[in-house]
Amino acid sequence: MTNILGPRNLRGILGKTFEIYARNFLRLSAIVAIVEVSVVLLQGIMSHLKIESPVLFILSSIVAFPLMGGALIHAVSEQYFRQTIGIGRAYRFAWRRSGALLGATILTFLAIAAILIIAIGIGKVISSEAGSTISFIFAAPGFCAALYLSISWVFIYEAALLEGLGPIAALSRSSALVKGNWWRVWGIMLVLGVITSTITAIFGKLPEVGTAIGSILSTPILLIGNVLLYYDLRVRKEGYSLESLAGEIHIKPELSCTKAWEELSTKAFTLYQQGQHSEAGEIVQEALKAAEEALGPDHLDVATILSNLASLYRAQGKYSESEHLYKRTLTIREKTLGPDHPDVVSVLENMVELYKKIGKEDEAERLEKRAKGIDSKNQ
Repeated sequence: MTNILGPRNLRGILGKTFEIYARNFLRLSAIVAIVEVSVVLLQGIMSHLKIESPVLFILSSIVAFPLMGGALIHAVSEQYFRQTIGIGRAYRFAWRRSGALLGATILTFLAIAAILIIAIGIGKVISSEAGSTISFIFAAPGFCAALYLSISWVFIYEAALLEGLGPIAALSRSSALVKGNWWRVWGIMLVLGVITSTITAIFGKLPEVGTAIGSILSTPILLIGNVLLYYDLRVRKEGYSLESLAGEIHIKPELSCTKAWEELSTKAFTLYQQGQHSEAGEIVQEALKAAEEALGPDHLDVATILSNLASLYRAQGKYSESEHLYKRTLTIREKTLGPDHPDVVSVLENMVELYKKIGKEDEAERLEKRAKGIDSKNQ
């Protein structure tokens, strides 16, 4: 069965990021805007009152931005189960974990800041004695350590929010997930960072509110990609599933292509084995209709149901209907997972069997060749 949370390569993560972003653009932007606009207003009030101390602004930012990050993580998670994400629900959920989010943020900031301060201090001392080149050599390990920890701790918000961990445990959990994947995580986060920084820079040219607008538009992209990468690592290391995610955000999946449709599929398979083909088809069609209503027609779990129904039609000799559903399955998986994902291969192999059975040898050969090519890439 396809796990819609992963695994995904870079292309799959970017594709899914922009799919989620486009589908939930207004609400995700609103989650960011609540904080960004509040901070801008606070800056304006402080400027009007001629309050130059940055303490109030820094404190508000330290509290507000982790809360916003937590709300975005909840929203990205919730969209797998509900057609419309709730802005209020997202912030309420994040607020309940605000202590852990804030604590993890402060610990990360203090640790990385301390390393950088020491590295810069060493560089200045050595520079006065031995020149800038030697000072850089001695300071470089500090900068590398700061970068290493920044990537190792990139999932502290997810660990604190979804897994309910405290600040220290969240740092440790993030490090454990990144272990063995540091370069891959760094590379994907770098690509996401370049995309969001470019958007922010473009809008930053607008007077007064440009930076805020850029941040409102770009921050969801960075957070969505970050969350998808977190899912990906948990799927690879732990077999993480939608059912687990539903439990972590304390909601019951509407049909989710977890237990509900699995049970329908199991029932349909049992009926099929008993020779009750018509009844099996009706149950799979029922699961498909409910899934499309709850999740939309292009959801990956919908694709899995389509594939099951296509296989059933193929066995019943309804080749035209089977071909149509296989093609629809292939389109959804290619769009969501990328054309070289292993789950694309399974659809191609089913289509090869179908085309061989109905005498479309050239088409079967073409798809078989493509499937083998994808397999070789993924080895």
